[in-house]
Parts: sequence; structure tokens; C-alpha cells
Amino acid sequence: NVLNCASYVAFMVSRLLLDGINEKNLILAMTATISDMMELKSYNRILVRLGIKILNSNKNNSLWKLTNQSYIDEKVLGFDIIPKLNAYGRMMEKPVISRLVEFVLNDDSTLVEEIIAVNEKRKNLLRKQINLLPDFTDVHLIVYYKKDLKEGLVCLLAGQLANLYHKVSIVLTDSSEN
Repeated sequence: NVLNCASYVAFMVSRLLLDGINEKNLILAMTATISDMMELKSYNRILVRLGIKILNSNKNNSLWKLTNQSYIDEKVLGFDIIPKLNAYGRMMEKPVISRLVEFVLNDDSTLVEEIIAVNEKRKNLLRKQINLLPDFTDVHLIVYYKKDLKEGLVCLLAGQLANLYHKVSIVLTDSSEN
């Protein structure tokens, strides 16, 4: 049994309500499916395949402005484009999801430079945090707490620790919410 991404369900509802396929909704659903790291089988695979076909036939879509590649496939999306979108969502202080949806749906290229700059900031902050880490070679389970760690870096730092030491890694910080 393959789990379908919630974005697939939302896309299918939009398809029924609009009495047809809206290509921009399909691209948004495809982006969410890859971003959520869903298994690319069954309907997820069909959704991603169709979205990639549409993207490659219309190079005016704003997602093209986030890559230097001449062809977009699931790897370009997963390793080049979507990490930039995720960084923007993780690192911005105020809720920005509606701006990202507008970026994808309306080919709004006004955010391109900001998205790329925020992604570079995220990469620099992550490198800085990695350089500040103690050595975890002699522990079986990594639990790391840093009071002033940006919440948008928590899971990224945990992933880096897990990859670096091949151990289960938990990273904690204080929440900015009450």
C-alpha cells in the first residue's frame, strides 16, 4: 500500500471543483509531493510525472528561476529547487506560506532573489552551527541542546549529525512560541 500525499488529495478535490485539471494546481501538488518526500509510486508518481512534463513545456514558470538546469526532473526539484523553497519557509520570521503559494501558482518572480538569499543564509548558519558542535564520537545517542538555535535549523542540524556520526541524533532548542 502506497500512501498518497495530502497534496494529491487536495489536487483531486480542486480537479472536481474546477471540472478539470488546473496545471498550476498540479505543479503545486507535485512540488508538495516531492517536498514531503513521498514514495513516488502509484498516484504520487503519476502526479509528479505530469507536473514535470508541464514544467518542462513551460519554462516561464517561476520554479525555473530557482535553478540553472536546462531540464527539470525529480532530482532537480528535490535537491535544487525545493530546498530553496523549504529554506524560505523555515527561516523567515513571519508566516510566508501564502507568498510561496503565490510564487508557484502565479509565476511570481519577485521572490526569486529573496528566496535564493534566504537559502544562502540558511546554508551559512548551518555551516556555522556544525563548526560549533562538540565531538560526539564516543556517544551512542546524540542529544544536543542549543538555546539560541534558529528553529528552522533544528531538523537540518539533526540530519547533519546523523549523517556525520551515523547515530540517532536529536537536536533541541527553546521555542519562540509560548
